[in-house]
Amino acid sequence: MTELAFNPLPWSYSKLTTGAKCSLACFLNETRPRLSQDERNLPEETKIGIFLHQLAHLFLTTGEVYFDISKDFPVVYFKNFKNFFITHLPKLKKLIGDPVLVKSEIKIRLDKEFNPCYGWPNGFLVGSIDLFLYNSEKKHLIIVDYKTTRDPQSLTWDDYKNQLKLYSFLFHKGYGEVKKIGLISYLVFTDTLKWLTDGLVPFDEDESKKFLSNLLQTTYTNLLEIKPTRTSFCKFCNHLAICPLMGKDDVN
Repeated sequence: MTELAFNPLPWSYSKLTTGAKCSLACFLNETRPRLSQDERNLPEETKIGIFLHQLAHLFLTTGEVYFDISKDFPVVYFKNFKNFFITHLPKLKKLIGDPVLVKSEIKIRLDKEFNPCYGWPNGFLVGSIDLFLYNSEKKHLIIVDYKTTRDPQSLTWDDYKNQLKLYSFLFHKGYGEVKKIGLISYLVFTDTLKWLTDGLVPFDEDESKKFLSNLLQTTYTNLLEIKPTRTSFCKFCNHLAICPLMGKDDVN
């Protein structure tokens, strides 16, 4: 197999999809000095998302509700996010049944044989789950991913469903056996649970492996030639200032 111009490991879903869409962006993400959150020109919704992830993890680990402590962001986000834990989460617990384990901000790493491995930067495939509910007796898993966009119509649901399907595969191989999965995007701005599966559905490990294999092959092939590609995600790129396509009409 031809060696790439850089070492992309460990793979994450976002890195795989970035590499499949624009090899230059993936290359620069891995080889340029990392910018801090203050140095990056992050959209307000992204900053809100980062903050809410921290608050959610704090709530689940301490039981304390700290959702009213910031005046930097619209209060609707905190009001709705608080309601997720007070109203929606208990219903999800009831749905999945006892015994239920609820955790947030869990990172799972697998090696090339899809066995669990530990410690950064070890691993071939990694993922970070916003929140999960797991019934170890029934082997049922619900994964919740927070979304802070104000415009749900702009979200690509198939892409997010694939991301959470990959997370369920990571969970199955690196945390606990899964027989049924439920995948949910929680839209904080509108306080809406959007199911990406039809409730709890059978987990198909072979289908997940096939999807992952195809995505890895597509990304690897694209990364053999480092070049820019104009996509709908360009506006979120950290490398616009040096991208040769910016301002040009002759784009792919």
